[in-house]
Amino acid sequence: MIKTYSGEEVTENRIETLFIDYCQYNNLSEQLENRDLNDNDAYCIWHYIYNNLFKPDRDTIRVNNKTSKLDYSDIYTLHDILDIYIELCFRYKILPIIEDFCTLTGIARDTLYSWEKGEYREAEPEASFKHSDIIKKIREASKRMGLKDLHDNAIGQQSLANNWEDMGLNFTQKGIQAQADAWSKPMLTKEEVHQIAQEALQYSTEELIGQLPDE
Repeated sequence: MIKTYSGEEVTENRIETLFIDYCQYNNLSEQLENRDLNDNDAYCIWHYIYNNLFKPDRDTIRVNNKTSKLDYSDIYTLHDILDIYIELCFRYKILPIIEDFCTLTGIARDTLYSWEKGEYREAEPEASFKHSDIIKKIREASKRMGLKDLHDNAIGQQSLANNWEDMGLNFTQKGIQAQADAWSKPMLTKEEVHQIAQEALQYSTEELIGQLPDE
């Protein structure tokens, strides 16, 4: 059970019900069933839930930055909502991103980034989950989904490589080793592959193409 700052109770089923309701009202049932919602659909869904659950009204005591009913000092509630958000993302194949979580909750992006830097005095210092962990958890969920769904997709691999250096290095290493295998060259050592991959990541696609020999 989740409670807003004004004491309003919000169940997990309420959040998911609004999620499904929006899809049904806007002819997205087929996309929902096939887990084929695009980024614009996802944004509209999170915004719809925000308007119905977390957006302050005239009768609501406004705290924080006047954009959310949530009490930011209640880390347990924030954690529960984050878990629900990530679960829905994985269930319906929506990439978890910081901006969408902000859209859902009304928490400003700058606020989340300030929490990430530790600029928040924890009201529950003994809690295992901190405000600074929110962005970290979203990023980890995003990476996990990226690895699972885009691993065998060349465009997806490039997208991951552009956003996360460790993943980019991993995919580049695999590509180098696969090419060496195709040419029937001796197996490269792990250290050699790592070094080549690091060097490759220093160049743009255009620069790498420009280094290719003329036919």
